[in-house]
Amino acid sequence: MIKNEIFRNSTRFYEYPKNLRDKHDYSLHIGKDFWHRLTGDESFYSELSKAIAEVAMKAKGVELIEEVVSILAQKDEIKKLAGSNN
Repeated sequence: MIKNEIFRNSTRFYEYPKNLRDKHDYSLHIGKDFWHRLTGDESFYSELSKAIAEVAMKAKGVELIEEVVSILAQKDEIKKLAGSNN
């Protein structure tokens, strides 16, 4: 059985995985160890974390830009510059 929670690290176990490990003798691999075992690439977890962070930053950046554009589009000065009479 594989149960993965991507940003879980080995210092923050929850009861369910601990019970599987301690009471039922299941192997427990968390975070970097999990992804290394799954992919064979020691740096995969770090690269994945960075990629997710980059996407999150871009998504927030896009949201912020859209919000600012929307606010500015309502300003008379911007409408005048754009040649809009609305």
